Amino acid sequence: NAVPDTPRAKLRRVVEEEVAAEEEGVTRLEKEWRVPTEERYFGATAQLAAARRMTTLDPSNVSAWLRVAELLMQGDGQVAISQDLALNALSNALDANSSSVLLWLAYLKVLQQKDAAEAQEMMEIAVDKVPLALCLWQHLAYAQPSVAYRVSVWKRAAKAAAASLQTLLLPLQALQPEAQLVHQHAIVEELVKGGAARAAVCLWMQAHLAAAATLGMAHRQREASEVLSHAAAQLPPLLGLRLHTPTTLEHNVEEREGGSETS
Repeated sequence: NAVPDTPRAKLRRVVEEEVAAEEEGVTRLEKEWRVPTEERYFGATAQLAAARRMTTLDPSNVSAWLRVAELLMQGDGQVAISQDLALNALSNALDANSSSVLLWLAYLKVLQQKDAAEAQEMMEIAVDKVPLALCLWQHLAYAQPSVAYRVSVWKRAAKAAAASLQTLLLPLQALQPEAQLVHQHAIVEELVKGGAARAAVCLWMQAHLAAAATLGMAHRQREASEVLSHAAAQLPPLLGLRLHTPTTLEHNVEEREGGSETS
């Protein structure tokens, strides 16, 4: 008696067939790519094979993935075939390295040549995957010429930077008030070291400057000034820093000195 075909088995078979069809399609495209390429570029096919082996051995090798895409784009065949192959390779690369800015830039560059509308949709995904990458926000902001659109993108970038900062500095911000000085030194040290915290501050500042510049070029100087004033006022609280005036500092010193004399 035949074993009944369960829904799960049917689903597995459908998925396997789709994967096999996709692999067959890529293989066919690569065969069409190889023939004209071998006629003009000596050793290009061997270089592609070597680069692919490197990505198989180490999927985190961003340079190897970029080399694969570069070689595929150099084919003498139809441009559409070269683009499809390169996009397929870069898509696989991003599956393994979703936070690589270089891979996102390469992917968006090829996709922009093929389909500008789809490229803009993928820019949204890119800034979601790598929210502190200024260059990706720039690509998204300049995807449309509208002033309102660009300002809204830069506001989103500033918001993403602020959210990242709050997450990164949360352990420091949890310190008790009496540890405020230690807290501020720790934050400054974290920013000086570089890394994500400094990248978030840079993005936050650059986003406000870009929004103000966009408004200024549209002769909306008053709004541009408001954006910059907001940035100057909000950065210290965002970092959890307390700015003291000279009078306040002198008062605090007098209080401590008075307390020492009393004790």
